[in-house]
Amino acid sequence: MCGESANWMYTNSGIYNSPFDQGCSIDGMGASCAEVLGLLGFGAAYSPAVMRQKAADMYSASRDLLPDILSRPSCAALFSGLPGGESALNFLDSDSHLRLSWDPEHDASLWATTTDYNGTAFINFNSDPDGSFINDTALGNADTIVHEMLHAISFVYNVRPAGWSDNDGGDDPAARAAQVMNQQIVKSACF
Repeated sequence: MCGESANWMYTNSGIYNSPFDQGCSIDGMGASCAEVLGLLGFGAAYSPAVMRQKAADMYSASRDLLPDILSRPSCAALFSGLPGGESALNFLDSDSHLRLSWDPEHDASLWATTTDYNGTAFINFNSDPDGSFINDTALGNADTIVHEMLHAISFVYNVRPAGWSDNDGGDDPAARAAQVMNQQIVKSACF
């Protein structure tokens, strides 16, 4: 997997280099990401930096839809347990316990993943050229942002809507069932 020079993460202060650099290799031999992509026939249009920027742009277009979506009473109710009456948008835009990034995932079918590390949630939006996030609409990606925000808030504040599960990743039947339930919760309340 390529992480050319450094992966990027976004905070309310802007984009910075992440400590999660993945580097590139071919059969254990080091190579630059551009070399790997060139050997695969992708060229500069699919460089990690270009794809990260495309994912960040897709995020921004979807983020612009969120004030209207999150103001719907049924959608706002999903976030009603935030401490101090914090709004979902404030959490997304300025919470010190949330970091956003745009890097390739191990599975192109993933839109995004959310992980928890020492009380900080990390949402990564999949920048794989064949990835679902890169190739979806702004509205479809807004759905993904809301879904991942619910995971992040669950990790950081231990607040979740009824029926929500943070164990919705993977191929086992329970994870698949949780994914379907989580998607139904978001779609019925917000879309």
